[in-house]
Amino acid sequence: MGLNLKWKITASILIYAIIILIVGALIIEITFAFASDLETVLYISPALVVCALVFGTATTKKLVDIRPINEMIDAAEKVKNGDLSVSVNEEGSDEIADLAKAFNQMFKGLQRMVAD
Repeated sequence: MGLNLKWKITASILIYAIIILIVGALIIEITFAFASDLETVLYISPALVVCALVFGTATTKKLVDIRPINEMIDAAEKVKNGDLSVSVNEEGSDEIADLAKAFNQMFKGLQRMVAD
């Protein structure tokens, strides 16, 4: 359970690198197959690299979701400002879910301490 997040991040980086390598090979192949002069190569290659980067980034963002972390940051800000009624979503079975459970327990403990 402790390695789930690390494996997701590692897998996303590997997938991103593989996508970039494949697209890089395709860029070389396409530019030499269809380009008749150097000027065309200079226009096509950067555009294809940008497409590869966008595709790779979109793919890795789906694997590593940081919304729960942002939710916990927002909840901590609310507690800092005095709102002790906050809670965060605990779904999942990775380190982020464990952290969310700890946050909720901490918030409930603060509520009990203030109520006493």
